[in-house]
Amino acid sequence: MVISEMAMAYSIEQLIESETTLPAHIVFDGFKYPEEKPFVTIEPMQRNNEQISKQRETISTPFRYQIGLFAETFYKRSEYQAELREIFLYSELPYYNDNGVLTDAVFYFEPNFNEVPMTSGDISNETENHRMYFDIEIIVHTHKNKGRI
Repeated sequence: MVISEMAMAYSIEQLIESETTLPAHIVFDGFKYPEEKPFVTIEPMQRNNEQISKQRETISTPFRYQIGLFAETFYKRSEYQAELREIFLYSELPYYNDNGVLTDAVFYFEPNFNEVPMTSGDISNETENHRMYFDIEIIVHTHKNKGRI
């Protein structure tokens, strides 16, 4: 099975929406942020493949995402942040393929993620108030003869 960036982002979106009351959105070129808070954004980040066995037989690929949390107040941001932290620390991530079909594959978030609260540079820009980001990572190992392992 081939693991794609879009399908992994969709899987994260489905997990967040099923375990919280927060709507989640995948960020893409031309994405417009919702006007109503709260909401979560999922944005792909750089991936660096790493060879972990001789002759490129097994490769480790970290799927990295920046998860943005946009809340109505500081109190609500803190509350939602705690919910998302629990998901990223302890939940399994069921994998949906590129067609949105649930597969048998399950992944886990790496527990050493960052939580970055952001202050607003312009208090008149309501979208930037009460936001924070998680930098998360899901490691996928692939073997050249066996696919994902």
